[in-house]
Amino acid sequence: MVDEVAPWNSGSWRLELDAGEGRLTRTDAADRVLGPRGLALLWTGAGSGRGAATAGLVTGPGDPAALDLLACGQAPQLRDYF
Repeated sequence: MVDEVAPWNSGSWRLELDAGEGRLTRTDAADRVLGPRGLALLWTGAGSGRGAATAGLVTGPGDPAALDLLACGQAPQLRDYF
């Protein structure tokens, strides 16, 4: 992954989730690539893993729906009416 805004985050990272806790460690190999834009989309709940993959923000093997575990809370809503 290349992070143009925060280059110190560039490279491959392994995300491990266990019992509601997550840990990131640097790694040399990556089987699935999720860039900062895709991570932001999932983290905010604004999209799904499949949606991010369809938009080209996730690449690699496996079902991208597994990335839905990264979502925080419900999808954003706009409750104002125009």
